[in-house]
Amino acid sequence: MFLVSDTIVLRQRKIRSFLKQGDLALAVILSAIDFEWSTRRAIKILASGSSKEVQAEFDEYRPSNPQGYSRFWKNHVCKDVNQSISEVVGLSPWNDLLKAYEFRNKLVHGYQGTIHPNDATRTVDAYLNASNKIVAYVESLGCSVYKRLSNRTKQRTHLVT
Repeated sequence: MFLVSDTIVLRQRKIRSFLKQGDLALAVILSAIDFEWSTRRAIKILASGSSKEVQAEFDEYRPSNPQGYSRFWKNHVCKDVNQSISEVVGLSPWNDLLKAYEFRNKLVHGYQGTIHPNDATRTVDAYLNASNKIVAYVESLGCSVYKRLSNRTKQRTHLVT
């Protein structure tokens, strides 16, 4: 659905178009995906100066909520950039994000079947605003989450006999 080459503006315009079309659940889910994608990319870029062990740990890391991203950021990124992810996003928007995550969970896991347009808009806004702040923060450090990352997998070597 999205490509690394998509700009944040294009990506978010696509997501918001689902709100306008009445596909509220899809807009909520895609905004959550946008946040998680942007956050994982930011962590991968900002922790890239770390040891190979940290990179391997990150590659295996599967957070299941914003608090999981926050823990990894605190343990591996915060040492270098001196700001927690909640400080990057802003404390009030971070709390909005936590509420958005709860709403997304209810929707994805079937606890809530219908969505009021105001709830969907508030949830999408919380996710996309957090994504914007994380992307802007990474850019302020001279990097981009939209650049192609190098593949850190070990290349095979062939023995010549």
